[in-house]
Amino acid sequence: MFVLERAGRRRDVDGLRRDPFEFPEPKGPVIERRRQPEAGSYTNTLFRGGDNRILKKIGEESAEFVMACKDDDANAVSGEAADVLYHMLVALAHHGVSWRQVLLKLAQRRHQRRPG
Repeated sequence: MFVLERAGRRRDVDGLRRDPFEFPEPKGPVIERRRQPEAGSYTNTLFRGGDNRILKKIGEESAEFVMACKDDDANAVSGEAADVLYHMLVALAHHGVSWRQVLLKLAQRRHQRRPG
């Protein structure tokens, strides 16, 4: 993929950083809906349903992601991955866990040797 140099960091043409562990903190509907609920919001429906509703959706979306991978359908894989990540972000927000905390765990694991 074509890469641009910008402010000392290499970026793909879509503007994303090349290192998959360098994500900005998600800012958007999930965080906003948690702070300021909006009537009719799907995200708020999940928050109101609590763990049971949120975790059920993560399970459903994860199964759909697995099937898309099994079918080797890149478009479906990316769509289902987005759904899994969205519902995971809702679960994280529901439990007061920041995206930064997740990234720090990934960074720690990246530099640890794993047995086997």
